[in-house]
Amino acid sequence: MTEYIVSKQDDGQFKSVQEAINAIINDGVENATISVKEGCYEELVTIPKGIKNLRLKGEGSDKTKITYGNYAGIITKSGEKLGTNRSASVFIDVDNATFDGIAFENSYIQEGFDTSGRQAVAVNSTGNGLIFTNCAFYGRQDTLYVREGSCLFQDCYIEGDIDFIFGAAEAVFARCEIHSRNCGSKELNGYATAASTKAKDEYGFIFYQCNFTAPSEVAPNTVYLGRPWHPSAATEPVCSATILMNCELGKHIKEEGWTYMGQVWPETERFFEYQSTGKGAKQNEHRKQLTEEEACKVRTLIETKLCKIN
Repeated sequence: MTEYIVSKQDDGQFKSVQEAINAIINDGVENATISVKEGCYEELVTIPKGIKNLRLKGEGSDKTKITYGNYAGIITKSGEKLGTNRSASVFIDVDNATFDGIAFENSYIQEGFDTSGRQAVAVNSTGNGLIFTNCAFYGRQDTLYVREGSCLFQDCYIEGDIDFIFGAAEAVFARCEIHSRNCGSKELNGYATAASTKAKDEYGFIFYQCNFTAPSEVAPNTVYLGRPWHPSAATEPVCSATILMNCELGKHIKEEGWTYMGQVWPETERFFEYQSTGKGAKQNEHRKQLTEEEACKVRTLIETKLCKIN
């Protein structure tokens, strides 16, 4: 396997991550590892399709960070807003790639619930077979956009406030911390997820043994587990799907669990839990539970995914 080293110092071949990606493309190398040394890399990164078996490895999510500060409300040279889809710090369109020990951040900060341009994505992914281990994702609104494809997150940290995990991909989150930032409200402090799963797809987001947390100052009963996102630009039917299995939920989670978006209500979507624990775990008419048979099927899918990296 060919190694490309990125460093802020003089002990690497490249000073930026994008330079290393471009070199792999130009060299036509397969099975390449990009080792990113400790440092904060302020840059836009795009990893296109076509690279074979890429591995992007940092020195730990507390040491290696890729960050940028775009946001949806930026006015481009053409006079249009940048938009959510183009606001990401890192775009991942490659298939069958692994990422380990890296923090991905969108550094744009705007307080409040202004949905006209506050969206600021850290990672926008469309690839199939993506694996993230020991990574961190930092942002506020729309932090992690798993737009399409399939991906697995193991032992990762994901932080934000409004719809900060969203998209149409099949995404499994195993033993991750899902951290809601404080918006300062006594009534509503955001939504953890906003799945836009295609109706034909059996699964969307699956959270397994994850810990849903928030700072101690976040008011109890103020964060929804999620809401259904039916994009106006969708070209085929959408039926949002999110499952929480054996997750621990903090006191910040809303008693009703799920809520609506636009004209779409959670009762028409595929939102389920199974054996949630913690102060935010409730069972009521608003929070549907998997049957034992359904849970067994989901667990088999999770174990199949995990076998690829363990």
